[in-house]
Amino acid sequence: IRGVGALAVGLDHVVFMENPQYMRGREPGGSHALLAEGYVGAGGDPSRTTMVEGQPAAVEAVLRLIEPGALVLFVADDAREVIELLGR
Repeated sequence: IRGVGALAVGLDHVVFMENPQYMRGREPGGSHALLAEGYVGAGGDPSRTTMVEGQPAAVEAVLRLIEPGALVLFVADDAREVIELLGR
């Protein structure tokens, strides 16, 4: 999980999503903490991150952040849901 956070260094803004269905024994916020550790540990600026819970919140956050011409990458648990949410 830290490695995934580290991969995001260099992007303009990162929305890290924690999915309650995939906690794998971690406490709420545990995935966020690991993603942030990896991101900051690799030189990322924590002010360029947003932490959310669940895909709908991630899509909402991205839609608030993007500007015309922006490139967005979703690493989604359910791509169909993301596409559906973006179509609204």
